[in-house]
Amino acid sequence: MRTIHIEDNGCVGCHRMGMKTVEEFMGDHWHPNDHMPPREPGSMAEDFQEILDCWVNGPDATPGCDWVIPPAGECPGQVVGEDYPYKSPFNQPKLEDLQASQ
Repeated sequence: MRTIHIEDNGCVGCHRMGMKTVEEFMGDHWHPNDHMPPREPGSMAEDFQEILDCWVNGPDATPGCDWVIPPAGECPGQVVGEDYPYKSPFNQPKLEDLQASQ
């Protein structure tokens, strides 16, 4: 599955961001900034906001943000676009959930 990646973003330094999972958590009133990073919750709020902005606006409208797929088997990881044939139809933002949770 393709995921959002922003070079030098602290969130993606540790996580591949499954944004539908993030939406579910935020929809259940669990906000990443209240818990992440573990020893300094909220200290990476700007990095997380970059990820949210890219998710809502799309990588094409967000400088430095790309859809990527990880390396697997003999296939290298790579940047992919909207034409990526294996993208999941559910991998689109549900804006009302994000806006209500912020």
